[in-house]
Amino acid sequence: MLECPQNSPLYLQTVLNNFEQGILTLNQAGIIEFANGAIEKRFGYARSELIGQPLTQLIQDSDRAQTIDIEPYLHAHNPDVRGITRRLVGQHKDGTCFVFELALKIMQPINIGQPLFMGSLDDVRIHRATETKLREARDAAESANRAKSRFLSRMSHEFRTPMNAILGFSQLLSKDIQLTTRQLDHIDQIRYAGDHLLKLINEILELTRAEADLSITLENLSLSHIISTTIREITPQAKAQGITLDWQPDTLNCAIEADPARLKQVFDNLLSNAVKYNRKQGSICIITDNTLAEHVKIGIRDTGKGIREDQLSELFSLFNRLEGEDEGIDGSGIGLVTTQRLLNLMGGDITVESEYGVGSTFWVTLRSAVKR
Repeated sequence: MLECPQNSPLYLQTVLNNFEQGILTLNQAGIIEFANGAIEKRFGYARSELIGQPLTQLIQDSDRAQTIDIEPYLHAHNPDVRGITRRLVGQHKDGTCFVFELALKIMQPINIGQPLFMGSLDDVRIHRATETKLREARDAAESANRAKSRFLSRMSHEFRTPMNAILGFSQLLSKDIQLTTRQLDHIDQIRYAGDHLLKLINEILELTRAEADLSITLENLSLSHIISTTIREITPQAKAQGITLDWQPDTLNCAIEADPARLKQVFDNLLSNAVKYNRKQGSICIITDNTLAEHVKIGIRDTGKGIREDQLSELFSLFNRLEGEDEGIDGSGIGLVTTQRLLNLMGGDITVESEYGVGSTFWVTLRSAVKR
């Protein structure tokens, strides 16, 4: 096979001929000097019928007055020499017409030889058909996603009832003094598995609510109150692991705009994760950044294993627990996704900074309270 140098006319012509987009070149008189295969296909002319013909041959008679006059663009100081576009009615060789968009750009400096213009033609019908297909596909995907969310929400409610019954009766059985130690151990396993499954069901329910654009009520809240309440609840879990909690209420003495129940859920999840993924005898530090004009940033910093840089992009992916599952840490991979979506609904956001082997800091951004 003969090699074709990449800077050769034959190589360039081969490349242009394989473009799906119509490409042609015009000289300063508006005469076609080159047309690729896509032009032949769309207009029905052989290339030999186009070369040497005016551009107007491709334009419907009634629309030829709209054809681009390239004469003004031949002057060196014309500011529009970079490119011009026009929507025109094209005419196929068989007489059928269609709308296309022509974009022309000058190919070489006009002070070196004769200028040439390169034109690209886009069939508007193809664009519209593509846009329609994309819109239909998007609508279908959104409809399927809403149906999935409704199904998960309904099933989560249905699962809760029997799970509550299982957990309730297991608690009653555990108080039966006639049961043996082995039987009590089996009941404890039932309760542990039931609690874990109920937590998973609740998380799925919260996720589907967030996906369905759960209605929220924004209020002016005390950030210190929300976090102090969450810390009181998480302290026993932290003490069991020997983890210290370091926070200064004064630094959190600011007002933010959020939904109280949803914001509490956000910090419940983040502080619970900070304990769960920490090391024994570690620490959790809550810090704030009040330098932003209309927002407040709260950081929850832990001394856990940290997250590798190549895993950070996967952190907010549904059901992705990174290495937590391999290490036997309880979880479902839903909490952070729900947290992110709840914050977005409240006009906030969440980001993470992490150094593997040192720890992670999750930054929550919230809107400052609106003065009423």
